[in-house]
Amino acid sequence: MRKKDTVDELDANALAIATELLLRRVEGRRVSLRELAKQYHTTASTLHRRLAKWAEERRFELVDRLDGGTTARALGRDSGLEQRLVEGTKLLRARVVRISGAEAAYTEEYLEDPGAQCALKAYRAGDALHRTLAEETAKYFFEHLRRDMTIGLASGRGVGFTIERLRELVENNPPWTRGNDSIRLVSLCGGARVGTWATPTDRDLDADENVFVLATALNVPQDNVSYMGGWISMDRDRPEQELPRYELDLALIGLGQLNTRHHFFHHYGELQLGAVKEPLQRIKHWQSNNPALLHRVGEIGHRVFPVGGTEGLPEDLLEAIQEINKFIRAVPGETIGQAREAILVAAGAQKATVLSQLAKGMWSEAPIDPRGLTLITDAWTAEEILRTE
Repeated sequence: MRKKDTVDELDANALAIATELLLRRVEGRRVSLRELAKQYHTTASTLHRRLAKWAEERRFELVDRLDGGTTARALGRDSGLEQRLVEGTKLLRARVVRISGAEAAYTEEYLEDPGAQCALKAYRAGDALHRTLAEETAKYFFEHLRRDMTIGLASGRGVGFTIERLRELVENNPPWTRGNDSIRLVSLCGGARVGTWATPTDRDLDADENVFVLATALNVPQDNVSYMGGWISMDRDRPEQELPRYELDLALIGLGQLNTRHHFFHHYGELQLGAVKEPLQRIKHWQSNNPALLHRVGEIGHRVFPVGGTEGLPEDLLEAIQEINKFIRAVPGETIGQAREAILVAAGAQKATVLSQLAKGMWSEAPIDPRGLTLITDAWTAEEILRTE
């Protein structure tokens, strides 16, 4: 067997090898690398080096199965699936990561009663899935970071976790903070209390806070930083309020679906919803009485749009969407759509159908063109995008 084949076999069986070693220690049995190495047609020294590498990469983590927690881990990029995804859609680029440990995010149990254990497990898995994707998103972001760029940041888990990972990368590489005085960072939407479903975080994952954290990490001058500010919606009596317009070189965004599990429906006492409270309640009413509508309202950068076109949707629901966009505090939809490139990080069962339609250019209502879109997702979601008609 060639050396490369041996290494590939070791990587493919990494979890089994680590588990076997752990069980032997727990059971008080003698741990013999030489004996275990023979099972995989390698030497004890080679196996020892691989174990040291996996430990350095923090490839394995222990999970307490009794607390219902979820630990997702990246197993590496899938270049073949990336190519298939670009060839089978209208996407500009794709990064696909194989992820293990977030299987509950691939079910529709997030739609169950919020108090149910299966729903909580799905929430946690969705959080873990997006946190794991943030590693690849942060790498891609830095690869494309250039001087004089104007960069827009949205709200949400995918963007928020990516910014946190970027901050960690910069802290470990101080030289990266230099030469960023010509970069401009802008917030794409206003609001507060946007966060995860079940995973504690040390801050909200709002666009303004994402901009602040990244600006601080990169040493971007405050004069080059623009916040949206204000509540999540504008004053009902002043919908004509002028919102900022930007020409973006890069936009970092997520994808939401307005259903009963979306953060718009779960603000603290609905204090922040303001003028959009009533149309949101109308959307919730229609979805409660017709489950088929649960996946028909999308959101990018707090700009709401009908998924899959307007045909067959109740007129009242379409009017509610238009009313939300009238009052929501966010950049105009075309600002994101006209960005030179947009990075969209999204994955899981809740996003798969919408992502498929978006990637294949099946509707024009969304504020983004797939031909300028780089999608960063996981292998399960990529396969679903290609499979879904």
